[in-house]
Amino acid sequence: MSKVMQNVVLLMDSNSNTFDITLKAVNMYLNRIFIDEEAAFESTGVHFFKGSRELHEERVLMKKGLKIVDQNKSDDLKMHFLCAIYHQGRPYFWEDRWEEEDELRSFILKEMETHKIQKAMVTLLYMRNNNLITKENMESLIDGRQSVNDDLESFFEKLRLGEKQTEFVQTYFVPKLTAKELELVEKKDSNYFKNFFWSNPDVDEIQMKMSESDSKYVQAFGRRRTFIVENVILEENLSEADYSCKFS
Repeated sequence: MSKVMQNVVLLMDSNSNTFDITLKAVNMYLNRIFIDEEAAFESTGVHFFKGSRELHEERVLMKKGLKIVDQNKSDDLKMHFLCAIYHQGRPYFWEDRWEEEDELRSFILKEMETHKIQKAMVTLLYMRNNNLITKENMESLIDGRQSVNDDLESFFEKLRLGEKQTEFVQTYFVPKLTAKELELVEKKDSNYFKNFFWSNPDVDEIQMKMSESDSKYVQAFGRRRTFIVENVILEENLSEADYSCKFS
C-alpha cells in the first residue's frame, strides 16, 4: 500500500501550570511519527506561541501556521496541524468546550480558503498529572482502557495509511514513582506537589495500608481530538461567499 505524505506543523502554546504535561505528550506523538524512516512524514517546523489567553490571540497563531503551510505546500503533502493550545488559560475540549472548538474549526476553514488549502487534519492534545494512586487502583484504571502508548500506535498507523480520522480519545498514563519521588511525597514537599492538579495528591492513608505494595503511581489523564477540515468549492468561479465547508 502506498504511503501518504504528511506535512506535520506543530503549534505549541505556553502554560505555567507544572501539572500540565502536554509537552511530554506532544513529544511522545512526534517521536512516534518521525522515528519510523519508512513513513512519509515531513515537518514544516515547530512553532511556539507564548501568552495565549484570548481566542483572537490563538487565531494569530493559526494564521502564522497556515501562512507557513502556504509557503511550503505541495500537491504531494497532506497538511496536519498538531496543536497544544489554550483558550483563556485552559485547554480546548477538556471540559465542555465544544462551542469554542467549533469557532476554531470555522476560523481554520476561513484561513484555508485564503491560502487555497483544500484539506487539513487537526489534532489537539492535552495531558495532566492528577494525583497519586496505589498499585491496585493503577491496575483497575488500566483494565480495558486505552493507554497513551496504545493510542499512539493506533494514531500513527491511521496516519501512515492515510485514513481520515475524526476521533475523541481519552487516555491514561501511570508512571511509577521513583525512590526519590517517594521521598518527596513522604516529606509533603510543596514544590513537588505543584506537579499535580490535586492540591493534596497523595494516596489516602487507609488505602495505602490496605495495599499489598508500597509503590505509588501517578494518575495522569490525556485527551486527543482529531478532525478534518475540508474546503469544498461548489463551482470554480464562485465568490468567497458561495464557499461551503464540510467537516468529516
